[in-house]
Amino acid sequence: MISLLVTFILYCTPVGCERVQISQEALAVMACESGDTQTLGSYSWNAVNVNDDGTQDGGAFQFNNHWVWNPNDGWILRQAFGSDWGDLVAMYPSADKAPAYTQYQLFQTLWDDGRGWSHWASSRPCWSKWMYVQNNQATWR
Repeated sequence: MISLLVTFILYCTPVGCERVQISQEALAVMACESGDTQTLGSYSWNAVNVNDDGTQDGGAFQFNNHWVWNPNDGWILRQAFGSDWGDLVAMYPSADKAPAYTQYQLFQTLWDDGRGWSHWASSRPCWSKWMYVQNNQATWR
């Protein structure tokens, strides 16, 4: 039996909202970073974890507040959101406070079609049950 899990999030602007389909890779990473680690598609957009070094990981993809969601050094945010990154961080001081679409857009930038898998290397043993990365290309199992 083959089951297909399709999940959508809303991307809203003052003009209106549209449904955006979340990639299978994102669903796998979210299940391992903020979900129950066993159920593909489980996640929490508002998850927060404090690390031993005092930094905080937040959101469904567990973006670190020192390396990724950093208001003082926004090179990754600038790459994902352009010149609007400063306003974004002012509105949402941590990733867990950001809207789902914003978190997903940052994931897509970092994941980079599988080339950025190492950002989630620590959870690879979990998400590798659903996909694997070879030659920096993600393949669904």
